[in-house]
Amino acid sequence: MKKLILMILTLLSLTSCVTGGVSIGSDGKVRGNVGVSTGGLIHSGIGIDTDGEVHGGVGVGF
Repeated sequence: MKKLILMILTLLSLTSCVTGGVSIGSDGKVRGNVGVSTGGLIHSGIGIDTDGEVHGGVGVGF
């Protein structure tokens, strides 16, 4: 699963911008994330909590 995610991000990074960040949620969990921006309004990201849970999302930038 992790290899598939890394492969997808690598392929997307050839034509887009890869972003990353670390955040602390209101529940106290530290989350790291890797995101992909196509240079437009659509952004996608994959986050991993400190307890090992994987989260994904798609957002719209302004």
